[in-house]
Amino acid sequence: RVHGGQNTIKIMCFNKILDFVAKVMIFVASALGILLSLTAIGFLIYMMVGMNITTMLDIFKTQEITNTMYALFGFLGLLIISGILGIVGIVKKSECLLALYAIIVMICLLGCFALVCFYFMWGDQMVKNTEEQLMDSLKTEYDGEDGTNAVSLAWNVIQVKLQCCGVTTKSDWLLSVWHKHQPTIQVVKQDWPATCCKGIDSYITTSKIINKEVSISSIPASLVTSCYTDNSVYETSCKSAFTTLIQQCLYVSGGVGAGIILIQFLLIWASCHLVNSENFGENDKVDDEEKD
Repeated sequence: RVHGGQNTIKIMCFNKILDFVAKVMIFVASALGILLSLTAIGFLIYMMVGMNITTMLDIFKTQEITNTMYALFGFLGLLIISGILGIVGIVKKSECLLALYAIIVMICLLGCFALVCFYFMWGDQMVKNTEEQLMDSLKTEYDGEDGTNAVSLAWNVIQVKLQCCGVTTKSDWLLSVWHKHQPTIQVVKQDWPATCCKGIDSYITTSKIINKEVSISSIPASLVTSCYTDNSVYETSCKSAFTTLIQQCLYVSGGVGAGIILIQFLLIWASCHLVNSENFGENDKVDDEEKD
């Protein structure tokens, strides 16, 4: 009997240690998840507003990339909610909140797997679609540096902000309807828009483009000469620059989510353990009342 009693005490002590470890895991991981998620959301907002991604996306007739960006906001928001539930559940010793926390963590885990599968199955096709849509808008809808339609604004922002020219090369502009109209700038024939020219960001800024305040006459003759006579033009393809920019957004947000998701298996165990623990929640309250 004494031996059996000692075993019972050891089991109780071991369970209490597991309870403590589970509480620490959930609390620390939840707090870290909230901070990382808020950081990732701040980065996404900067990329969409500061880097003018929302304007650039006007080129596309489909909402695939835009929907993906908003899905990332939703995913990170769900991680923040789960983190809050985890912390409050530990502090309040609420089995209900921890059970809800475990459910949300499992949803996040499934969502992460779905995103990974989506990327491997359709990632290459999305890049291909991006190139086709960029080329189509360049050929048919671009209307010049001072154009006010959505595609013209988007193309000018992309080339100024990302310092690139054309979809794959500056020669793409020779295929456009805009070029067929034989555009000129200060009597110099243009083979590509002035937004491709190196140093143009000093005269045509993204804020002027978005606010439709571009003035071609403000561009100095020296820049025009160097751009169209000496070929002082950005050589980077916009497809490459734009794809890299979008991938940065996806990688940062996805990396934060994946980093949090990697420990979700342990957190699911921890929350389920506490929900079923005899030393947590309602039973803790009973013990406290008996001590009083």
